[in-house]
Amino acid sequence: YYNDVQDDLNVVLADTNLLSAAILVLTSSKIKGAWRVRKAWTIYSGLDRRKKRRVNPELAGSVAFGCGLIMFGISWLPTAMVRVCRMVGFQSNRIRGMALLQDACNEHGVRSPLAALVLLAFSLIVPHSLSNLDALLRVAKPVLDDSLARWPHGLMFNWLASYYAKK
Repeated sequence: YYNDVQDDLNVVLADTNLLSAAILVLTSSKIKGAWRVRKAWTIYSGLDRRKKRRVNPELAGSVAFGCGLIMFGISWLPTAMVRVCRMVGFQSNRIRGMALLQDACNEHGVRSPLAALVLLAFSLIVPHSLSNLDALLRVAKPVLDDSLARWPHGLMFNWLASYYAKK
C-alpha cells in the first residue's frame, strides 16, 4: 500500500500545482505555469513509480489521472517543445497517457468524471484530419455509456452524447 496520509498530502500538493499551472498559463505566466506542471509531474511520477500491487483505489485514480493528463497534454505539443520537455524530465506518450486516463476513469473515484471528459473531448471534439473516425468513436462509446450510466443528469456527458449521435 501507499503510505496513505503522506501520499494523500502529496496528491493534494500535485493537484494544487496542476490547477495553479492552468491558471498561470491562462493568465499569461507561461513560464511559471510550466514550472508548476513540472512540480506536479515530479510528485505524480514519483507516486506512480512507488505503487505496488494492492493500492488504495482513490489514490491510484488520482495518480493515474495526473500522470495521464500531463503525458497526454505534452504529447500534443510541437516536436521541438516535446524534446525540451523530455530533457527536463517529462514523458510524452499519448497512448500511455490515454491508458492512464482510462484507468482513472475505471477507478470510479473523484477524478473519474474529469478523466472521462478528457477522453471524450479527445475522441469527439478535437479535430482528427488523418485519423479513422470509426476507431475514435469506438474509443468514445464505452466511456460515454459508462459516464451516462453513472451520471445520467450530467450536463457535459449529455452534451457529448448528443455530439456523438451527430457523428
